[in-house]
Amino acid sequence: MSVVAPITAVLSAAVPVIAAASAYELWRGGDALGTDGLLALATGFVVAALSAVVAVRGFTAFLARSTMTPFAWYRIGLAIVVFALLV
Repeated sequence: MSVVAPITAVLSAAVPVIAAASAYELWRGGDALGTDGLLALATGFVVAALSAVVAVRGFTAFLARSTMTPFAWYRIGLAIVVFALLV
């Protein structure tokens, strides 16, 4: 089983989450936003959705051609350093 398929499914949830957050923001205080606020919210939603799509496609393309081993070693090393600084 490829590791890319489940990660794509999880990361693809970003756009609906952004839409839900925008809808909540409108529901919570949409009447106080005014025209400028609604335009800013719509612009932010579109930019966030597009950047999420680009990030998901880029990350899944990266995973298709390489592994997460360097990232795992980086995280282990960072954990050791942070632990050493805290103790």
